[in-house]
Amino acid sequence: MELLKALGLCVTVCALLLALKTHGRAEMACLASIAFTALMLLWVLKSISPAVAEMRALLDGAGVGEETAALVFKVTGIALVSEFACQLCRDAGEGALGAKAALAGKVSVLLLALPLLKSLCGMVLELLP
Repeated sequence: MELLKALGLCVTVCALLLALKTHGRAEMACLASIAFTALMLLWVLKSISPAVAEMRALLDGAGVGEETAALVFKVTGIALVSEFACQLCRDAGEGALGAKAALAGKVSVLLLALPLLKSLCGMVLELLP
């Protein structure tokens, strides 16, 4: 039910933003969009906490180390935040800047995963004769 409320609010705000833009208030529409997007991000963060707890329990049950579990959460956080920044830039009419935000997120994930990849390669080399 919370999702339906959030989606209804999104559609309502979208209509408001469209009305602002058609009445020559594009700068107000942009600011309102950023403010509403921040509110939606807070709602998502609040809503995602049970999923994070469940993921932590699954990773603990699977015997995944704390370092690997932390990496999973960091990568997920980077993906969400970079997508958020990318969409904000696109909403502001800066598609190229949004693409750079997405690229920065991808590079950050790659850099964060390098130690895990190095460890995995080491394990594979140990298994080879």
